[in-house]
Amino acid sequence: MLDALLAADDAKLFPSGRGTSPWAKIKGSELLKRIFEKYELRYNKESVGALIAEHVTPDNQPALGGLVAIVADLFESSPVA
Repeated sequence: MLDALLAADDAKLFPSGRGTSPWAKIKGSELLKRIFEKYELRYNKESVGALIAEHVTPDNQPALGGLVAIVADLFESSPVA
């Protein structure tokens, strides 16, 4: 299923085009919606997104390591003026 979606010429999945790296260009919420539909599940972007964010870590998704390093400074606590 994923291979077919990644190969699709679908403006809803790829609003800015597929490019040479479909994984980088695909609209994640639309992909999740279609996966949920295949299994006749209801997709709610906010609640599903929160669950994903709660369970995805650099330990279980090593590809996130670089992203964590880039944005870590944004999440350090600092006094608010």
